[in-house]
Amino acid sequence: MSNNPPKKDNNYKWIIFGGFWGVIMVLLIGVFEPIYYDEPITWSSLRHDVFLWLPGGITLGFVMHLITNKDKKKA
Repeated sequence: MSNNPPKKDNNYKWIIFGGFWGVIMVLLIGVFEPIYYDEPITWSSLRHDVFLWLPGGITLGFVMHLITNKDKKKA
């Protein structure tokens, strides 16, 4: 029998989720879309997408965290 303490629920998983979502959106919108339309990928457009989608993804993760925690508190 192991005496490992119970793991704490990591309350910051929403940051990982949001960051992952933001990176996926940067890749889809900032990289794959210009390739699909035969447009050049510029540093300024890529920087714009990073500053748009990463905070947007983290905001999405935070909102999802609030919604899922509200459902857990009601039960």
